[in-house]
Amino acid sequence: MISAEKRGVDRLTEGGKAMSEEAVMWMGESGTQYKYLVAAIDAKLKKAAANYIFARQVASDRWIPLYIGETDSLGERIPNHEKLPCVRQHGATHLHAHMNPEGEEVRKIEETDLIRRWDPICNRA
Repeated sequence: MISAEKRGVDRLTEGGKAMSEEAVMWMGESGTQYKYLVAAIDAKLKKAAANYIFARQVASDRWIPLYIGETDSLGERIPNHEKLPCVRQHGATHLHAHMNPEGEEVRKIEETDLIRRWDPICNRA
């Protein structure tokens, strides 16, 4: 489980703003911390390269990651994601995203770092 912090955030949704003013710092196995923005699980997201986490909120500032991934187009990937049934079954409430235009290799390094630290249930199947 991880705690959230309130900070000004970059744009995440198509409407030009994130769904909340929350930014969550997720730590990977390496000790690297990554800043993720928080949106409703059904928000209309930007078509931007990003790492993302389907998460369940368990307290006002506590989250459990259910699935961690990466994409070159958040807005195209999330609405029809093959893991939506799994994350919904496990109570996903939000999507966390780290806009990451640095390329697929960099996104995959971050994805692997976070999966190794958190071992999300929907990444196992």
